[in-house]
Amino acid sequence: MLREKNISLLLAVLMLLSFAVPISTEAAGNKKWFDEAVSFVIDEKLMSEEPEGFKPYDEVNMEDALLAVHSLIGKPEVEFETNFTNIAEEKYEDSIRWAESNGLIEASQDKLFKFDEKVSREEVSQLLAKVIEIKGFMPTKDDSLIKRTQDYDDIQPEYLESMSICYNLGLIKGRLNNKLCPNDKMLRAELAQTLENISNLANIDGKTISISKYGNITTDISVESFKNMGFEPGDIITVKVGDKLINMPYGDTYSNVDNKKEVIVPDKEPENIVVAINMGNFAETYNVTEGTEVNFKIAEKAGYLEDYKIRNIDKLRTNDRDDYSSDSVFANFRPVVMGNIQEGILYRSSSPVNPMLGRAAYSDKLAEEAGIKTVINLADSKEELEEYFSKEDFESNYYKSLYDNGQVVYLNLGVDFSADDFNTKLKDGLEFIIGKEGPFLVHCNEGKDRAGFVSALFEALSGASAEEIKEDYMVSYMNYYHVEKDSEQYERIANSNIMTSLKMIAGVDTIEELNDIDLQKATEKYLIEKVGLTPEQVKSIQNLLSQEIEAKKAA
Repeated sequence: MLREKNISLLLAVLMLLSFAVPISTEAAGNKKWFDEAVSFVIDEKLMSEEPEGFKPYDEVNMEDALLAVHSLIGKPEVEFETNFTNIAEEKYEDSIRWAESNGLIEASQDKLFKFDEKVSREEVSQLLAKVIEIKGFMPTKDDSLIKRTQDYDDIQPEYLESMSICYNLGLIKGRLNNKLCPNDKMLRAELAQTLENISNLANIDGKTISISKYGNITTDISVESFKNMGFEPGDIITVKVGDKLINMPYGDTYSNVDNKKEVIVPDKEPENIVVAINMGNFAETYNVTEGTEVNFKIAEKAGYLEDYKIRNIDKLRTNDRDDYSSDSVFANFRPVVMGNIQEGILYRSSSPVNPMLGRAAYSDKLAEEAGIKTVINLADSKEELEEYFSKEDFESNYYKSLYDNGQVVYLNLGVDFSADDFNTKLKDGLEFIIGKEGPFLVHCNEGKDRAGFVSALFEALSGASAEEIKEDYMVSYMNYYHVEKDSEQYERIANSNIMTSLKMIAGVDTIEELNDIDLQKATEKYLIEKVGLTPEQVKSIQNLLSQEIEAKKAA
């Protein structure tokens, strides 16, 4: 379950005053907060307007509340013989029968019910939660957000779930001073607002128009349409693909969520909505093909907002060399020296050949200065490499010379580190370097995720600790996004990315177990059992990394 955090609460400004004369929205000269909602419920015939006006500050009674919510869902007929004997007017009978059949009200022994009794905000929440269910939404029921209201403890236990649902969806909001007032009677203006809020809940249909090599699905829904429907970064959204329903956050980059977690992001070209699994394959996991229908419904407004703010770091990275302290920081180029890995034998970097980030020429120059002799390219296929080489502005000549001499292995890896295809290709890459000459360079596109994972394998195989591996991994985030070491953001990113990968390699579930295990032995076992290397090949790689080599230092 996604745990939800801080939210900028939308406080409805409601004056809880007694009025000697009911306020008529038509007679009032100034626009009031409830005017649009009142117009909506009257136009849709969900609530009635008395001859003397709508009376927005009058309290709602049960029969009118039942009629309103029943009307909102189209007054579905039910074959149910009501037990109530005191239904005052015929216009309420169908709504009462519907509510009774759904367990929302129950007749007492004398078959009576105080339909004219005023209903509380929490009682109305139960009716609204039923409407949400009927409309096919799958809202979160977590109470972490509603707990932040001043009078959370006043909610009666039987209404906690429905109040949480309504609060998370923004249907029932706080009054003045962030107080829910759950036991206070619901006012007519408030009921009108909740009914309009339900009608405006974000909901949009689309279909898959393309699937990336990483399994991310691009839909035919534009980012602008998504925004216009009311979806915002930090919202939790229910995505329906086929017969699967998945709650996931809407962010702006894959790293807004932990590895192996689903996320919705905007694509840049085209500017459409993409659904993905961070370091996973969404299309394969959920059996999505081009043309698959996709539906998005709001599950919780701003439910992921705090995590989104902490993880929202992509905007901090620029592709301008002048924004970085050195070529090596800009290119995320650095030596890997820990455990038994000798200085000058292993390097990692952003791509020295893919010009997408504007760093290729810098990485290529640093690779040449370090005397790189063998390259493990985790990102590209042969066709992609040759396309780079054919560009008129191509300037990574050193890399091209290594490629021409057969010193580059191109693996075209996905980002699901546990996938069979990933392990099969990784095995090819590791077998390639056995017998090759160092220094070795490992890179993907950014030199952050796939390069981070493979570097971690080499580091763990050479006896480095989990903490040392974590620190090396996080240098990329410090280089690109200026994440401060040991900050909350630093720890969140590390725990959701590299520490999760190390737990997978070690076959453990917790950080405590990871720190207690012999990580080197666990990595040897992982490479043999999961990747498919022989014990002799694993030993050969260990020997390669531990050999002393005379190499130039990277600038």
